[in-house]
Amino acid sequence: MHTRNFAFALGAAGLLTAASVAHTWTATLQAKDGSSIGGTARVEQLLTTTTDTTMPRDMKKDDGYNATVTVTGAKPSAKLAWHVHQGKCSETPGAIVGSESDYTNISTDDKGNGSVTAKLPISLAERGEYSLSVHKGADKVSGIAACGDLVLTKTQADGGR
Repeated sequence: MHTRNFAFALGAAGLLTAASVAHTWTATLQAKDGSSIGGTARVEQLLTTTTDTTMPRDMKKDDGYNATVTVTGAKPSAKLAWHVHQGKCSETPGAIVGSESDYTNISTDDKGNGSVTAKLPISLAERGEYSLSVHKGADKVSGIAACGDLVLTKTQADGGR
């Protein structure tokens, strides 16, 4: 009886530990299909810390991700759609992670450079495969101009990989 309760307590503690790990994914965007667009992407997990005096430690809740995408080499004064997809760039783009309406278009300046930061109410599995694509225009039907495979580069627990 005591052994089973101890195992349950360890399992519950493991869930709390896993929930407190903050992930950072990064990608280098490579031009596709004759495009000149390149850039970088950074997708960071947001954690909300809740202090509860009845608990021995603060509780952290996954609150989605902040994504920052920076592009160069695009057309001046353009609007570019972008999305996180399941799967790698070398594959047919998988499903968009989250809702398409959560992704704010990138606006480029008069030199074709631009960036956007958006809070995405999504969840990315640590062992999942994801890519970030930038489209040729303001919607996904315009085709993909650049893509980068998202790589898990850092977690709060290990300080980096």
